Amino acid sequence: MTITRRQTVIGLGSLGTLAIALPPEALADTAALEEAARKEGTLTWYTGQVDAEKAERLGKAFTAAHPGIKVAVIRTTGQVAYQRLLLDIKNKTPQCDMFSTTDISHMPALRERNELMNYTPVGADTLLPQFSSLSDPGYWYVTNASRYFILYNTDKVKGADIPRRWTDLLDPKFKGRVATGHPAFSGCTGVWALSLKKVYGWQFFDKLAKNNPRIGRSAIDPVTLMTSGEALVGPASANTAYPAVDKGNPVQVSHPEDGLVLCVTPSGIPAAAPHPAAAKLFMNWLMGEEYSRLLAVDGTEPLRAGVPTRPDEPALSTQKVIPLTTAEIRKGIPEVIEMWRDTFVVYESPETLCPDHRCFADGGYLGLRSHLHRVPGSDPEDPGLQGHRHAAGRRQAGGVRRQGRPHRDRQGRCGGCRQESPDGPVHRGGRGSPQGSRGDRSGRRGLPRSRS
Repeated sequence: MTITRRQTVIGLGSLGTLAIALPPEALADTAALEEAARKEGTLTWYTGQVDAEKAERLGKAFTAAHPGIKVAVIRTTGQVAYQRLLLDIKNKTPQCDMFSTTDISHMPALRERNELMNYTPVGADTLLPQFSSLSDPGYWYVTNASRYFILYNTDKVKGADIPRRWTDLLDPKFKGRVATGHPAFSGCTGVWALSLKKVYGWQFFDKLAKNNPRIGRSAIDPVTLMTSGEALVGPASANTAYPAVDKGNPVQVSHPEDGLVLCVTPSGIPAAAPHPAAAKLFMNWLMGEEYSRLLAVDGTEPLRAGVPTRPDEPALSTQKVIPLTTAEIRKGIPEVIEMWRDTFVVYESPETLCPDHRCFADGGYLGLRSHLHRVPGSDPEDPGLQGHRHAAGRRQAGGVRRQGRPHRDRQGRCGGCRQESPDGPVHRGGRGSPQGSRGDRSGRRGLPRSRS
């Protein structure tokens, strides 16, 4: 589905305030659900949709509304949350009760594997049309929508230098001073990159690479760099940019004339949720007015009628939005991640994710096309043990990969996904000579470090 301007106008302008009156039987069901949830006493929320501070506040607000039910927040970037959930599923160790991702394409993939619980929450019918149309009734619902625009440091960027279009980020005057997230970690950064690729082609990012941008992980990282003055401009989401403005930091928002990006993100209950009653009650709360108002204060789009936007935030219906469908996101994000790694040399932390086998690559300077697997015909969700090999390292100028010595841990297991192989996992690449280096115990050199 695509959010059109007409849908936005209808949703935000003409619906008015909805008053929802639950029938007696629904009230009885809700009371029974709350009683069951109190017996469970807790739920675990995997989320990448808001920062850790906001997620904790939301969890406490839910507990205040439903005493006796605590929310354990596991806040990571959206792609990391998804990989963590996949590992839970693979290892048959369910931990997550509510999964809130920043990449909407995760949800159809989970449903195809029958890994989402079928539940229709109270209040689902109050979602604005442009968001209900992007939900899959009974399986996942949009619980966050944040616009991506340009943020700039007001102490150092003034007047004619203020960026008005995304292409202004390519100006050489901003060399070394543009900040972005990383699409392999942040789902919304992936949506942003895919949107600009749709408008300008990958040439936009080839040119951006010449400006030597500061690349973090989360979409929160660019805001941090701009508030400190280490970076001057970059993409930012409304729900992280406006709180920075509200705190008096020297940053301000610029809505790009060539179109802002709207990152629409859903939540769903995993099929094996260990606290299903608490999860259902939490989903009811996510559909409610209190949750929508708490989001809108920080610049997130109101999810239901009757909840106003921030006074200083222009109505979405007045803005040009770059349209993307769920199908485009599902197909395009993996491609964007690979192209990003080919274009930018970045340090990826020890929690770098392997896009092929859904495992964690351990430590080191990974660089371009960082953690590649060479297992012909393997299942990307369950590679098995036979022929399990990894090849990883920096790609030099001209596309020549440095070859390093084979690397395996003392148990003959892969240091990334920890799977055993009959002939041991092999990692190649490093930062030293053309023959590479095995790497020290800190993981600062080589791929990946050994763990006994």
